[in-house]
Amino acid sequence: MMEINIYEGIMARLNVDKGIGAEISIVSNVDEAHYTREDRLKKIEMDSGDFESMYNLYSDNKVIATRLITSEVLELLARAKMFLGLDIRISIVNKKITLQIPMYDVISVNILKRDLDKELLIE
Repeated sequence: MMEINIYEGIMARLNVDKGIGAEISIVSNVDEAHYTREDRLKKIEMDSGDFESMYNLYSDNKVIATRLITSEVLELLARAKMFLGLDIRISIVNKKITLQIPMYDVISVNILKRDLDKELLIE
């Protein structure tokens, strides 16, 4: 039996040639209660008060997680949340990097119903 999940938002998955040797998940504090992967991962404390007030970082390898998730990444995620209201989720597992941006209360349904063309996507 095939399982079908419905996701309301934007999702991108990248398959990379080489794995990082760790599993990393970044989830918004809002989504944490609905997210189950952290059960086997440890919470990693980062040196960013803004980031930690909005997101949680989990990994099975603290060294790799802190090397990949730099202060610039933390700042970018914090700004996306503060200024755009986006709860971005990032997951790195094996050779797959997944980026999710839930669209609840973010984009008007009218915008989503329009036909998307290249100019709109490139802007």
